Amino acid sequence: MTAHPTVVSSDPKSIAIRSIHNMAHGNRSDFDEVIGVGGFTRERKAAPPSARGTGPDAFYELALWLRAAFEDLRYEIHHAVTERNLVTVNSTMHGRHTAPIAFYTDDGKIDTVFPPTGRTFAITQSHWFRIEDGKIVEHWANRDDLGLAKQLGWIPPTPAYLIRMARTKHRAQRSRRRPAVESSPPRHIPAEPAVTHRTIEGEALFPLAPEQTWDLVFGNRLRRLVELSDSIVAVENYEMRANGTPRYVMVTRLGPVTIRSPSDYTVYDRPRNTVNAVLDSPFGGIYEMDFQPDGANTRVSYCWSIEATTPVAHILLPVLTPLITRSLRTDLKTVASRASGTRS
Repeated sequence: MTAHPTVVSSDPKSIAIRSIHNMAHGNRSDFDEVIGVGGFTRERKAAPPSARGTGPDAFYELALWLRAAFEDLRYEIHHAVTERNLVTVNSTMHGRHTAPIAFYTDDGKIDTVFPPTGRTFAITQSHWFRIEDGKIVEHWANRDDLGLAKQLGWIPPTPAYLIRMARTKHRAQRSRRRPAVESSPPRHIPAEPAVTHRTIEGEALFPLAPEQTWDLVFGNRLRRLVELSDSIVAVENYEMRANGTPRYVMVTRLGPVTIRSPSDYTVYDRPRNTVNAVLDSPFGGIYEMDFQPDGANTRVSYCWSIEATTPVAHILLPVLTPLITRSLRTDLKTVASRASGTRS
């Protein structure tokens, strides 16, 4: 019972099943065939305002909302049971989270936005339909939303993912405030504009214990790191907050380019791990560092999920990524080699 029906049937069970498949693949006219003019779903509380009305338009908007976030969306139908004008369908929803999905408050404001994780999911759902005159007039469902959140990595959220959620929500709110183009009114506002991402990784072996390496990199408001580095020009506006995490502006020279990056740490777990959100910079994103013992030494590794935050940065990032990668790797090894002179 997994295939999309190819023969139009007016019996209640077929109408219900067709409406479910329409959510994944149906075009606008397909919804006219199964949804009544006053038809509505009770599962619209957190949906975009455009999907909260009645009739085929509202159901189609709901489908577009799901399709915008989940690729390869499909429904596997297991059982369908009819009793008078009620139909219940047991199914499994499949898909892959490839774009942000926003959930909304009762008054239509953006509540929570989950940035894409690239993970696949398969969750059970039971759908209930009330059908009159061959059209759906009411729908409600029981869904495994907790299973969806776990499979997609929404819960438990990592500190880095919480930062991505906050930044994605900010972009979604900002995009909704932009005036709409009169010639093409939007059906619903995407949660996040397309963003160019790159991942930069590197590591180096420091001839120090983890605690000593941590103090070398982060101690004394990073002044020692500036002295040992060829790329870090300065650290400005340093402050240590009450929760023990710092924020500051790092001035870095990458070849001919100088970048000022306000850094805001959410994890500062001495002597093993940090998670830093690079803010208000053309090249932002999440920067993570790990300090792992390697014999008497410490292997320091980093991963920068770098993100272009301006139109110009979108253009330059593919060109500058190799330069940034080479500069960061070279500088980390330079600091590691100079660290041998800091042994006490």
